[in-house]
Amino acid sequence: MSSHDELSRRHGARYKWLATATAMIGTFSMVVEATILNVALPDIMAAFAVGQQTAQWLVTGFLAAMTAGMLLNAWCVERFGMRATYVGAILVFCSASLLGALAPSIGLLILARVAQGAAAGVIQPLGMIVVFEVFAPQERGRGFGLYGLGVVLGPAIAPMIGGLLVDLVSWRAVFLVVLPTCVAAVPMALMFLRSGKAASPPPLDLAGLALLSGTLAVSLWAMASGPRVGWDQPAVAGGLLIGLAGAVAFVAWEWFCPSPLLNLRAFRSGGFASGFLLSAMIGVGLYASTYLIPLYLQQVKHLEPSAAGLILLPAGLAMAFTFPLAGRLTDRMPATVVALIGILLFLGSCVMLARVDEAGGLLWFTVGIVVGRIGIGLMMPPVSAGTLRLLDLRMVPQGSGAINFGRQLGGAIGVGLISVVLSVGSGAHGPDFAGMGEAARRAAQAEGYHIAFYALAASFAATLLPLWLMHRQTRRTHAVGGAS
Repeated sequence: MSSHDELSRRHGARYKWLATATAMIGTFSMVVEATILNVALPDIMAAFAVGQQTAQWLVTGFLAAMTAGMLLNAWCVERFGMRATYVGAILVFCSASLLGALAPSIGLLILARVAQGAAAGVIQPLGMIVVFEVFAPQERGRGFGLYGLGVVLGPAIAPMIGGLLVDLVSWRAVFLVVLPTCVAAVPMALMFLRSGKAASPPPLDLAGLALLSGTLAVSLWAMASGPRVGWDQPAVAGGLLIGLAGAVAFVAWEWFCPSPLLNLRAFRSGGFASGFLLSAMIGVGLYASTYLIPLYLQQVKHLEPSAAGLILLPAGLAMAFTFPLAGRLTDRMPATVVALIGILLFLGSCVMLARVDEAGGLLWFTVGIVVGRIGIGLMMPPVSAGTLRLLDLRMVPQGSGAINFGRQLGGAIGVGLISVVLSVGSGAHGPDFAGMGEAARRAAQAEGYHIAFYALAASFAATLLPLWLMHRQTRRTHAVGGAS
């Protein structure tokens, strides 16, 4: 058994950087694969002769499985140890990637993405745990800075790499691109991650896992099926009701379960629920826009995947380099003020993207994407930091897990909903769509994207209410702290 202290003595002062790099490589691979597929969706749709409503499962399935996988992380680490959890999740991810590259049907391709998402969910929280354990408290800022930069650079470069692979090789190549880094991560984990596990690990909350997975699957299926078969059909209406009942049952079970997947005690602290909602809405904005933009560029503007990826590159880099700026601003001014600036920028971005055909061409669209990504970058750090500051120090780990869970949950639901809006807005399930000429179909698709971007702006405007509630609670907490 190897503890961090033993490994530090073996590898010296460089150990903390080696352990952080190990965790970062795994997380980098996961976040690249989470976003790289978006530019390949039109080619996949053509290869399997499926529509956008079917192809969106490649994104929502990944995000939903990742949401459940994140909640499995804590139990896996205690039951198997950090090293075995990391290596096991990497091997599952590699196997799923190979399945995706070779999949002969859309069903197997979706299954591969679900398996990838589950493994990615287990891997992602490990990085924060590693940094927290191997760095002294006064050095954790540098550790999180290195780890965070690696994480946000992944989505920045993924669309460009994915577009080049689709154009030069095949859409199947996007499933293989991260295998070299995954393979490199395994021996690094065996050398630099601790192997210790809990002497008496808690039982796995199988009931909570089944409720969460079933609720997500049924809800997402009902949302995706509504435009195609009709919202008033018993299966669809029943699925939505079952999803709602399942969500209530999951919350009730987690509240009373002695060893829950999601510890809800953090929600007892005033203002935390508002921060959780903000995090979920950030997930909606980030993943829904990441889903819409490459599709618009290829389906409406008829760009090649590599060109679409290149247009997304400046926005990804802008978000990556906004993160440290947002962190410094959060230390100097109220977190809610920084987040408000980000929200307004993202709202403006959605309106710019919705009006692209009226206001300008691709340059306008590119600027709109950059503005939105800067907005996301200004939202995520202050919302996370500001929400955790409302908690007692002992509740910070549970609160951090809940915030990450909320962001992924928002992403899965957001992509599902925006896919429905896009389908309805373009009339893709209407009786006349299939018989349209090329010009008419392109105009209908463009209208669908305009409606989807406006809908995203309208839904994101709702974040102003939880932001105001969080700001009010923060002021109250500071007033009590100052008085005492």
